[in-house]
Amino acid sequence: MRHARDEHPEWRGVGCVAEPADAYYIAGPRIRLRLSVLYHAWVRPKHRAGETQMDQIPAADIRSQNRGLIRELRAAFERVLLEDEAILGAALTDFEQAFSRWIGVSHGVGVGNGTDALIVALRAVGVGVEKGDEVLVPSNSYPASVLAVLGVGATPILVEPTPADHCIDPDVAADAITERTRAIVPVHTFGLPADMERLRELAEAHDLRIVEDAAAAHGAEFGGAKVGSLGDVACFSFHPRKTLGAIGDAGAVTTDSDEIAARLRGLRDFGRGPKGVWGERAWNTRMDTLQAALLRVKLAHVDGWIRRRREIAERYQAAFEGLTIGLPVETEERRHGWTQYVIRIDAARRGGLRAALAESGVQTSVPYPALAHLQPAFAELGWRAGCCPRAEELASESLSLPIYPEMSDAQQDRVVESVRKALKV
Repeated sequence: MRHARDEHPEWRGVGCVAEPADAYYIAGPRIRLRLSVLYHAWVRPKHRAGETQMDQIPAADIRSQNRGLIRELRAAFERVLLEDEAILGAALTDFEQAFSRWIGVSHGVGVGNGTDALIVALRAVGVGVEKGDEVLVPSNSYPASVLAVLGVGATPILVEPTPADHCIDPDVAADAITERTRAIVPVHTFGLPADMERLRELAEAHDLRIVEDAAAAHGAEFGGAKVGSLGDVACFSFHPRKTLGAIGDAGAVTTDSDEIAARLRGLRDFGRGPKGVWGERAWNTRMDTLQAALLRVKLAHVDGWIRRRREIAERYQAAFEGLTIGLPVETEERRHGWTQYVIRIDAARRGGLRAALAESGVQTSVPYPALAHLQPAFAELGWRAGCCPRAEELASESLSLPIYPEMSDAQQDRVVESVRKALKV
């Protein structure tokens, strides 16, 4: 009896991805039979009749995506390993150019992760140069937004979201602007673009910079233009769970400004300029060439993945219409990227719904449960419970349902059925 990898050397080292662990062959002069086929066709169904734990529907399924691209990803890995520079190599330049073209801007600069993207972007547009600089950030954002502002020596000013869309409220932002305000960081929450028209009007009126946080909004559009092209600079995360995800951490900053792009390339590389002169003290946050090569493979597929996410979201919207839950919003002007599908349900009922879905084999997640103003790390800023009531209400009522391109219609039907059953519809 031989393992499948004995006859297929290209599977060695990734057998758990390319073949199930139970895939063995019986080989003879006239027959070669894969035991895993017998197992899954005959044995497992018989066990299932007595199983008490049903197959799980994950909140995200990164492995299935990587499994489908394994040959392309391995080829890209080998090219970097054998032909390219490990740091600031040709594959990084190739990805930066391809990604910026996809966004619709002139420049893309790869960095270590999405938080570092925010840090170098803020510094590149001049935030933190003067003591007392302030930056407006959404109160319901992931704490990394606050960390980035503090990381450049500025002060984060929390701005409440619009409850209907989870994005920064332009009216509240207008009231928060002072003579010390230098920038606005609109987060395109869960994949929905913020109201960029009104925010750009504010920025123009008060001479502010806009630093888009597009970490979770790959492919989303505002007025027909992709997020990442709507401000002075924009920041992306390629965390594995994002729509375009690396095999580890990575991030990027996009801009149409030649001057800002040059500054970004120095800031990610210790502050060194093109001639090796260290013009300022900065950071070491260069995207690995390997991650860039793997992301380049995935970029060729991302439009199809976004279309599939949209199909799933539209099916959810139709299936849940009329239920006693709040559904995500979208308009013709603000086209969702559907990185997450987040519903709202009364805080008193959310725990019961999560438990019922878990019992049905449906995994869910609570988005952004750790609000920055409630974390001890930021106590010195004087924030306290109750200072951001909209953010607290949204955090207590939001629930993210499974959505990913590899999700089948049958899996989604199970999610819908489980939600309706839990709500006793």
